Amino acid sequence: MLRGSSNWLRPCCGRRVALWQVCLLSAGFNCILVASVLLVVLFLVLELLIDTKLLQFANAFQFASIIHWISLIILSLFFSETVFRIVVLGIWDYIENKVEVFDGAVIVLSLAPMVASTVANGPSSPWDAISLIITLRIWRVKRIIDAYVLQVKVEMELEVQQCEKTRALREEQLERLTQICQEQAQEVDLAAGRDAALQAHHACWGGKKSCFQGLEGRGPGESDDEGGQRNLADPLRPPSGMRAGM
Repeated sequence: MLRGSSNWLRPCCGRRVALWQVCLLSAGFNCILVASVLLVVLFLVLELLIDTKLLQFANAFQFASIIHWISLIILSLFFSETVFRIVVLGIWDYIENKVEVFDGAVIVLSLAPMVASTVANGPSSPWDAISLIITLRIWRVKRIIDAYVLQVKVEMELEVQQCEKTRALREEQLERLTQICQEQAQEVDLAAGRDAALQAHHACWGGKKSCFQGLEGRGPGESDDEGGQRNLADPLRPPSGMRAGM
């Protein structure tokens, strides 16, 4: 109920997914974070060696003071980054992401002791070594690898989708051509049937015409055999009806 009713707990914008992918999950952004973590760790180690007098040289304490403030500024930027993540994702999505919660806890546990020791003892204090817990942020190297792997994965998925679209188009064209071939085969079968029917019709009419010619060549009162014999005996003699007319 609280999640749906509190507006300040919601993300700052509707396009938070694109902003998350472009800015927070990009390989370049995570490379900057890892480089900043390594720089802070180096400064904290140098400051710790100077504060414990294991490393001594001219103007060592002034140098330790400078790198202390630089480390404090970088840790403050890390904290601002955490606040930015919460604003972009929304507090509920941020809490549900255990990795982001761990990352934010590391930043807070690194920044708080340094701020406290700076307020209490000034820039030179061995208690600043607690801030070395920021080293745990090195896990973001995995994010860099995942970013490049994700990019390759997305490219491969796009290629697979393109291949699937091409295959679907080819299958559609093949189906269309198969349908056209079937229709043409049916038309050929119909045309062959019509030709066979016409040939049968012509053959039937030819048989009837031969019968009619046989009937015309037979005299009255003659049987079929007599008429046929007479026609064979005298093929040039005209029928009786024609002789009568002559």
